[in-house]
Amino acid sequence: MDSRQKTGTVLLGGAFSLVAGLFLASAYANFQHGVTSQAIQGFDILAFWYETPFYNGDVRPVFYHGLLITGFTVAVTLFILAIVVFKPQHHGTARWARFSEMKKAGYIMSYQRVSGPIFGKTIGPRLPGQYLSNGEQPHSLVVAPTRAGKGVGVVIPTLLTFNGSVLALDVKGELFELTSRARKARGDRIFKFAPMDRAARTHSYNPVLDIVSMPPERQFSEARRLAHNLIAPKGKGSEGFIDGARDLFVAGILACIERGTPSIGAVYDLFTLPGEKYKLFAQLAEECQSSEARRIFDNMAGNDTKILTSYTSVLSDGGLNLWADPLIKAATTTSDFSIYDLRRDPTTIYLCVSPNDLEVIAPLVRLFFQQVVSVMQRTMPTKDEIFEVLFLLDEFKHLGKLEAVETAVTTIAGYKGRFMFIIQSLSALTGAYEQSGKENFLSNTGVQVFMATADDETPAYISKSIGDYTFRAKSKSFSQSRMLDANIQFSEQGANLLRPEQVRLIDENSEIVLIKGRPPMLIHKVKYYSDRTLSRIFESQTGPLPEPEPIGHCGAPPEPPPPFAHERHQAGDAGGAADHAFGVGQANHFATDDVDVGQAEKYYDVADHYSEEYRLEHRADEAALDERSKHRLVHESIDKQWVEKEGEDDGLKGVQAPPAAQPVPEPEEDHALSPQRELLDRIIALQERNIGHSSCENGAQTR
Repeated sequence: MDSRQKTGTVLLGGAFSLVAGLFLASAYANFQHGVTSQAIQGFDILAFWYETPFYNGDVRPVFYHGLLITGFTVAVTLFILAIVVFKPQHHGTARWARFSEMKKAGYIMSYQRVSGPIFGKTIGPRLPGQYLSNGEQPHSLVVAPTRAGKGVGVVIPTLLTFNGSVLALDVKGELFELTSRARKARGDRIFKFAPMDRAARTHSYNPVLDIVSMPPERQFSEARRLAHNLIAPKGKGSEGFIDGARDLFVAGILACIERGTPSIGAVYDLFTLPGEKYKLFAQLAEECQSSEARRIFDNMAGNDTKILTSYTSVLSDGGLNLWADPLIKAATTTSDFSIYDLRRDPTTIYLCVSPNDLEVIAPLVRLFFQQVVSVMQRTMPTKDEIFEVLFLLDEFKHLGKLEAVETAVTTIAGYKGRFMFIIQSLSALTGAYEQSGKENFLSNTGVQVFMATADDETPAYISKSIGDYTFRAKSKSFSQSRMLDANIQFSEQGANLLRPEQVRLIDENSEIVLIKGRPPMLIHKVKYYSDRTLSRIFESQTGPLPEPEPIGHCGAPPEPPPPFAHERHQAGDAGGAADHAFGVGQANHFATDDVDVGQAEKYYDVADHYSEEYRLEHRADEAALDERSKHRLVHESIDKQWVEKEGEDDGLKGVQAPPAAQPVPEPEEDHALSPQRELLDRIIALQERNIGHSSCENGAQTR
């Protein structure tokens, strides 16, 4: 018991001792002349009152004797109680929490009062009971190995009941399927950010758009924050180049914003253009309006080629290479949701990624969560921002080090932010954040839930955190000379309330919960599918899943290369295209990335010039196209018949040639650039057809 309870016990004992003392004083007053049968029969419990000056008007010796008896009784009783109750426990005072005191503290409550995460239940899952929530503690840590019940016992119940916005890392996609309709029924806006979805069914999120909306003087600092959150060093050899790689990324972001293509995918395309990097950086330094970007590009252009290669390599390996995937590019070009609305409108964002892709896509996931943290901590919540934001981070270990989250865990509670970290063992924190970082997370997560721990570090931590209790040990010894001479001694000793080996033996339906400032709890797990209240919520979900529409054609297979592309490439490299007005070498006059709308007219003029010369020079070749095509079809027919005949001779009758490949639809172009792209496609098609004639003639001569 605590100090308040101990004091109450002593006071209550004092009251009883006072009553006992007055009774003894009355007995003394009754038997002051001796214990006789007449005195026994006439015993009066108020005899002492009759001896007081308040009743008699004078003071008699019996009154003084009665006061002495009463005072002695009270003093002795209080002394004994104080020794027993306030007995020092030198070896620890650990004990298990009682449900009544946790309910009074606001941690155990009925379902109607639950507004935060759900961690456990007072009784078995099939019986009605009350739930353990986080009360006044904003952050929580769930430690549970695979198949220990963290999903059915903590994550899904929390998503079914949490009142506010949720950012959930959905590693298997199960959370979206199991809870999205329930969240939507609660009034949440539902978004599924699944950039690696092969069908491209994902909402979009572009982290650069937040920078575009800022004034120019703030764009540089926010771009640096973005670079720091995204680009992480890989290996010890990259640490010396990481700052330069981040600066290069910042300059690339500012350059793409000026070009009208504000996305990380555009930065990747810009830095992967063919040619010498120092030439590219020198050209970008001339084009950029931002003084910071010009300075960075100027410094980069003055470096040795090997140094530039190191910077770009560290930049790519640090996270930028992720945008080589067209799925990632397509999913990060625009934004379907705003981070600024999370505290104003209840929003649930499921960041869906398969376990195989989690470490691959980790840079984007880190960037997403850290940018949300950064945006939330820019301003204090206003009057209309009443909703809390829960960061539900499953498989937290695989995300790598999130420095912004490590810092924000001590401050974001004041900005209506909550973290729920889910890991499989405490060693996962040590690997990513070292010992100091692990201690930071453990000291700032007020609720820590442990399920079926099996490693060495976690049970030891639980046992140490619960603490020791003091008990009275009895020892008995015998003398060798006198067998019946026994020596009994009593001593106070301490022991773990729960030893590490006992932690491993906890029932699979139970869990240990450590709450800051409270005794530890041994409580039942929740299973949403067998819980009466939660199962009704889950089963009430109806309608289709709120799946997003596929974005563009980025999920389609890549288009096969055009015929004779290899020969055309060789001809361009050898300079053979110099005989044509527009050869492969002339294609270098056109930008390899998206052309700025304001610069489109000059490309139209160049394309029209080369197209007209090409059309006049090869008009005769086009006229002979049909005749040559007929000859080619005849040869193909003869060859086909010969192959079929050979197949019949070899017992292969019925073998058919594979069907012709179907054309793959081209992705939609920007409306402002479509005329130029169509013109270029027409010119290249004429080139391919002309080269195809020569190849067909050579093939015919060979046959």
